[in-house]
Amino acid sequence: MSPRAQTSRWLACGVLLTLAACSPAAFSPHYRDNNLEDLQSAMAGVKAGGRVVNATGKPIIFVVTKAPTQILAYDLSAGSTLWSVPAEVSSKIVVGQRMIFFRSGPKTLEARRVSDGQRAWTAEIRRGERLLGLAADGGDLFYVAENAKRELDGTVAYLVALDGGSGSERWVRSSSGRLGAPVARDGRLLMPFRFQSISILSTASGDEVARIRSKQETLSWVRDAKGGMLYGGANGVYRLDSKAIAGTQKESSFFAAKLPTSVRPVYWWDGYNPALASYTAYDRNRLLWDAAPGRNGFLSNLVVVHNYRFFFAFDAAEGALRWVYTYPRNDVVASTLTQDALVLLTVNGEVVVVDPRVGQAVSRKPLKVAVLGAAFDVEGYAPATRGTTSPDLRRALTEVIWDPDRRFGAVKLFCVEQLAQLKGGSVAEDLVKIVTHEGIDPAVYKRAGEMIVSRHDRASVPLYLETLKSHYNFVEGTRAKAVDIMARALGDLKAQEAVRPLLLHLADHENTVAAVAEVARALIAIGDQAAVEPFRDFLLTYRCDPSFSRAPEALNLVAEGLLKMGGENERQLLSFVEGDANTLPSLRTYLAEALKQAKPGVKKKSGAKKAATK
Repeated sequence: MSPRAQTSRWLACGVLLTLAACSPAAFSPHYRDNNLEDLQSAMAGVKAGGRVVNATGKPIIFVVTKAPTQILAYDLSAGSTLWSVPAEVSSKIVVGQRMIFFRSGPKTLEARRVSDGQRAWTAEIRRGERLLGLAADGGDLFYVAENAKRELDGTVAYLVALDGGSGSERWVRSSSGRLGAPVARDGRLLMPFRFQSISILSTASGDEVARIRSKQETLSWVRDAKGGMLYGGANGVYRLDSKAIAGTQKESSFFAAKLPTSVRPVYWWDGYNPALASYTAYDRNRLLWDAAPGRNGFLSNLVVVHNYRFFFAFDAAEGALRWVYTYPRNDVVASTLTQDALVLLTVNGEVVVVDPRVGQAVSRKPLKVAVLGAAFDVEGYAPATRGTTSPDLRRALTEVIWDPDRRFGAVKLFCVEQLAQLKGGSVAEDLVKIVTHEGIDPAVYKRAGEMIVSRHDRASVPLYLETLKSHYNFVEGTRAKAVDIMARALGDLKAQEAVRPLLLHLADHENTVAAVAEVARALIAIGDQAAVEPFRDFLLTYRCDPSFSRAPEALNLVAEGLLKMGGENERQLLSFVEGDANTLPSLRTYLAEALKQAKPGVKKKSGAKKAATK
């Protein structure tokens, strides 16, 4: 080999050795993912949460108030305010050991001492335009910001590390792909990356040390919890353990709550949404949960739906409703769930602690301030008293249904559905009370009616018959109530004893056309011959009535009933009606087709049990 060739060979080897020794930069598209050695090394010193972060060791709620704007530190165990200071807060507060951090104004980060709330430093947000999130680890602060438009060098987002003591920049990492809100603990920084991955970096150096990539769904959040480091998207929760390298639900430590289809499962805040870096309505409408340490599943097998003023606790495995808690009148703007307490902060400044076993409030302390939001550092807190009463689901659900707040139509529909699943005759009474109430929301009326029918509750037939006794009476000022729903329920049950009450409503000219249609349908379902003669009278009376021209179903059903239950006389009557030019066109069209399709059978002897109509 010539000296020149040998020199070239050594140069090439040197380049290869240099490349092999240098790992790709953070957020590089060439960084290897789903590598077990990388993940194990990265997470070796990271411990599970479940403990208070601040150096005082006290469970503290850092409350952001409005009018005037200030930060208030509230000791949850002592039930007292530690300090209160004026402050401009335009993001969520993040709690560190000796400092709390937040954005102040559009472009300034601020640190306040945990001990007294006094300002320690301020720093300008010099990277990016939109703040996506803050994270604290020990004394240091980290933030992710992104540009509305890609910069000339292709940078979309920045991850910045600040010294917690001074606010000076320690290091900066840029990314050509989107980054989500970060989480930090024990020297590691985790965040969503490019919607498909979770990047893990060293807080000391800013180097990327591991990456997890999903092979089948979008990843939008990371959470530091009692049950460990967790991540996921809209479908459920992944535990960041050695199985995470599989990148699939089936092979990873994945779990999701079984919830009613009407519940929108927002497991955690979307880390890519800059609006969620501040206190918003999303804080009032989400799921509250933690992971069970050491196993796949939810802590205490419990998931709580927070919907403004209402809290619904579900068995995460079975989807059964455990309890309901309602805070009166005002919204709950911030909430957190620990193993022993559901801690709530209301817009009118009340701190409420609910026992998560039974959904009973065990303490309520007023702060006498208007609240915008809060940061909770209360892991491990347990109230001195516990709930003593078992949850009364029926009572709790009906309280929500009858709540006068008109903003929560969907919540009330959900409560009607849950109420209908309970056992006992009193539930039927509650449902009938809903559909017979003056001024009830039409959507709630409809859903309660559907639930009454779907229950197939034969034991409630006397209640339904009693309800049918209501009729229009001008002198007494009464009207018929829920005739359509009672008819549907009784027809579904084929309740023979309902024939006479239903026929009375068929003859009641004050009933709506829709109610008459349901009465006719019910009588057909029951199939009693006593309905034939009233059906004949009804058809002859109203066949030309223009009030049925836009809603022809009632007349068509009566005609159908005569075909099914009548004989040759009824067939002749229908032929006459169909051929009469004065008959409503819609009815004539229906009869022409129905008579043509009716199969000739044994001629029935016409005649109805007229006694049943008297």
